[in-house]
Amino acid sequence: HAVAAVDFHRRPVDGAGSAGGVLLRLQLEEGATYRARVTEETTISALPGFPQDEASVMKVFVISFLVREIDSDGTADVWVTFDSAQVSQGEGAGDAEVEPSEAIADSSVPPGMKTFAALEGAVLGIDVTPQGQVTRVAGTDQLVSRILADIGHSEAREEQARREYGPDAIKEMMGDVFATLPGVPVAIGDSWSVESIAARGLGAVVDNTWTLRSRSEGVAVLDLRAKVEPNRDAPVTGNTKGESELSGTRSGSGEIDEATGWVEKSRVRLDAEGELKVKGEPGSTKRLIVPVLIERVTRVERL
Repeated sequence: HAVAAVDFHRRPVDGAGSAGGVLLRLQLEEGATYRARVTEETTISALPGFPQDEASVMKVFVISFLVREIDSDGTADVWVTFDSAQVSQGEGAGDAEVEPSEAIADSSVPPGMKTFAALEGAVLGIDVTPQGQVTRVAGTDQLVSRILADIGHSEAREEQARREYGPDAIKEMMGDVFATLPGVPVAIGDSWSVESIAARGLGAVVDNTWTLRSRSEGVAVLDLRAKVEPNRDAPVTGNTKGESELSGTRSGSGEIDEATGWVEKSRVRLDAEGELKVKGEPGSTKRLIVPVLIERVTRVERL
């Protein structure tokens, strides 16, 4: 999908602008390397009346970003390296915890968890604008091939790997690391919006609005409020095919280094509920309708 433009709008509050404006944009240093830890905790549970266990998964990525070149318009050409990747599954998903070093050798490890072994050391190329939006992703075909070489190839596994680590999914993942910035001077109380697509299993359109809440000692604090609506063209999570009718909210906050636009730390919570309409076996017209509640907390920390 195309990267949407940032829609800037003023929402003044008492005293807005009294401390002056700040230009919030990504201004990375050419040749520099930045690092971040991304932790994503997801819990999926059935709504009342549907007999299904709760499932929880926690993923932890440590990622390095080498800024190779800055274009005249401020777009950064960046090499992204997954320094480490860990996953742990809680009750309902099959209790397990896997480190990449042990995942490939252990035949008892599920293929889905072996994916994280292939991620460690993987390198991708991205272009990211001064507004923090990723406009290009390169290297996902090689990453998918690397994953399939570890977990074994099948049509279903390739489809899932491309859904979770294809260009759109990587753009979404990078959206957790790079804050969406207005690219123009803003004062306390100003807001800006952009629509995004949840490509990594949620099957939703997210209308995000950020607001500059406060400033202190070179750090800007942003609040995020978002509305989640169904995206009926997106596949649901996992190996199954189907449609999602999920809606809800997304909220959180982040601390931004005003000099570089880099996220110092952030925490965003997503709450969505609705139905997953899962197709049956090939040739079957039956669909299983599963009412679910999804909670996902994503934390980013600068290293």
